[in-house]
Amino acid sequence: MGSGDDDYFSLSIPTEDDGIHPHPLKSSFGKLQVPTLALFSSADAAYQKGNIAEKLAKWESLSNGKLTTKYIAGASHDVVEEAAQVVLCREVLDWFKLAGL
Repeated sequence: MGSGDDDYFSLSIPTEDDGIHPHPLKSSFGKLQVPTLALFSSADAAYQKGNIAEKLAKWESLSNGKLTTKYIAGASHDVVEEAAQVVLCREVLDWFKLAGL
């Protein structure tokens, strides 16, 4: 596998196995066995491909209830913005409480 083959943000990743892509979304997100949180940074230009809200909803729907996604408005990839850091921390702590962890 070359660099980027596991890029779940790519628009070309199919939902079902197509014999071409090594990790269709259903076989990756569908295999989650524990509660999982995925955070998306809105100002992360490298991953602004397609409709992000639709993409995150799709991931959740394929996860059999194991995936929760959150969108951090104004956050860069490394979340250096103070306001976004506060939101990030709140989202993670709230998720831990809801997940019973």
